[in-house]
Amino acid sequence: MIFGLDVSQYNSGVDLRRARAEGMEFCVARVTSARLVGDAVREPQLDPLWPRFRDEARRHGFLFSGYHRVGAGQTADEQAEMCVQQMGDRSIPLMLDHEGGAGGIDVFHAVWEAFRRRRVHVYASYFPDWYWERIGKPDLSSIPPLVRSEYPYRETASPQVIYQQVGPEHWAGYGGNRVEVLQFSAFARVGGYAPVGVDAYRGSRAGYWRLLGLFRPWS
Repeated sequence: MIFGLDVSQYNSGVDLRRARAEGMEFCVARVTSARLVGDAVREPQLDPLWPRFRDEARRHGFLFSGYHRVGAGQTADEQAEMCVQQMGDRSIPLMLDHEGGAGGIDVFHAVWEAFRRRRVHVYASYFPDWYWERIGKPDLSSIPPLVRSEYPYRETASPQVIYQQVGPEHWAGYGGNRVEVLQFSAFARVGGYAPVGVDAYRGSRAGYWRLLGLFRPWS
């Protein structure tokens, strides 16, 4: 089991050097968020802390990736182009975050394909089970493996303490796909800062490296 953290502009106080010393092995940082619709309306955003987190995570030895929040208010090509321009390095593995304001599974597939055309490797799908249920439980078997979010303990504590409340049921797959990474809290204290989202991977550092697909720049 290894732990990681999920950061964006809302986590400006986290010290990645300290987080690494505390045992965090991987880091995923937000690159961009598309225009969201429905009950989560928001205009497109370029995360202002992306360059900082990208450079610091690499400097301190994290297994690093970025993520783009999918939105139904822009075309797939608009989203992919916005994200690629912000990334600055399209060899960085990318997770797609598909939740409130993202639309249906058709939007996910279109955005994923837009990134593939730009040779950006999408290694995982943050597709929460509650949102999957809301949009009618579509088949997820053909998309990259899942990152599930379940928060069994909503108090501020270290990732090691919080993870003690996680059970086997929190790792269960759905939609015909498997869960590779579990985001088990959005309330952790990491790197001298709280709250921070934290993730778990049931495997080794080498296994997570393979998950990121760092042996091939795109797929």
